[in-house]
Amino acid sequence: MFPFDLLPLKLNFQLDELMMLMVALMLDVASLILLFLALDDFGLLDTCGIVIIGAWTFVKSGSMPSRKGGKNPGSKLMGRFMGVGAVELIPYVGVLPTWTLYVYSVAKDGSDEVDAIKREGQMLSKIIGR
Repeated sequence: MFPFDLLPLKLNFQLDELMMLMVALMLDVASLILLFLALDDFGLLDTCGIVIIGAWTFVKSGSMPSRKGGKNPGSKLMGRFMGVGAVELIPYVGVLPTWTLYVYSVAKDGSDEVDAIKREGQMLSKIIGR
């Protein structure tokens, strides 16, 4: 692993996070190229990003956002996703690399998996009765 030893950052990404980072990077680069060529994608890249990265966010969060005001760990992650999706839909502002920054922040954070493990532990303790 010689070339990776020279990197100053030691990042531990999971496979799904690395794949989504590449998808987000491709979406952002494609939108930038289209802007430089003075072309419009008519929201196609935004729709692809919302569907693909939205599905990954939903799976990663592990739960739906709560409407009853209750706190669940998925609400924060899905709220951030909705904000990024709204920014991407704004013309010419959607060129900013928000998909890449969002996926990187979710992958770097890693707290969502810790929350999911805690929730599974709480559910198991309720089932067992301890």
